Amino acid sequence: PAKAIGLIRDPEIEPVNLLDLVGYKTQVPYCMDLRAYSILHDVKENNQSGKAMDSCNDLSSSTAFTILSKAGAWSMPHQDYHGVLTTIRVECGKKLWIAWPALNKTETISWNQRGELVSDPFAILLQEGDMLVQPPGIVHAPYTLTLTMLSGTIHWDSRAMVKVLKQSIEEFRYPDTTNEDPAMTFRKLVRIRILWMSGNPYYPWPEEKKKESFDNLFKVCGISIV
Repeated sequence: PAKAIGLIRDPEIEPVNLLDLVGYKTQVPYCMDLRAYSILHDVKENNQSGKAMDSCNDLSSSTAFTILSKAGAWSMPHQDYHGVLTTIRVECGKKLWIAWPALNKTETISWNQRGELVSDPFAILLQEGDMLVQPPGIVHAPYTLTLTMLSGTIHWDSRAMVKVLKQSIEEFRYPDTTNEDPAMTFRKLVRIRILWMSGNPYYPWPEEKKKESFDNLFKVCGISIV
């Protein structure tokens, strides 16, 4: 902690991002407290409750975050991984959230294959107390204007599991589109598939015709569905 505080306070040290801070209580925003958006957090890789006893639970352990950024810290354009919806709350400071929210199919292919963004970005000024809800797949490049602390939560929409798999496959093909390592296991998706195929009434699901697309994408990923 002392070294981290020194990096933040010393004006001679270049901008830094302190990621994955622990010890700060992150609340799920009221607008996201719906069953559809709780599935990433609720469904466990091994259908267990309580504390997980193995290391293959990285999708479960990344449902909330806290970031402390020094003025001038910058992220290159990227997508958040595996089709997640992200909420971002500014606890203090100011952040310029630069995003490309409406890429068409041709622009998306250009971005995936060559890292080119030909359309103009849209800039959002986030200040203390502001909250941004970012849909899945949005390309964004945040820039820190002052010392800033963000807290946030990460969600899947149970009605959009086909999109989750499609984006995950694209990220395996083009890993530079995200600045995060891919999940080590997709056992969570196997559990979700079982709930969906059995018609579990707790979560809202996509229309019936999406089941075949979901299973076909599982096969592309090499995930066992038995």
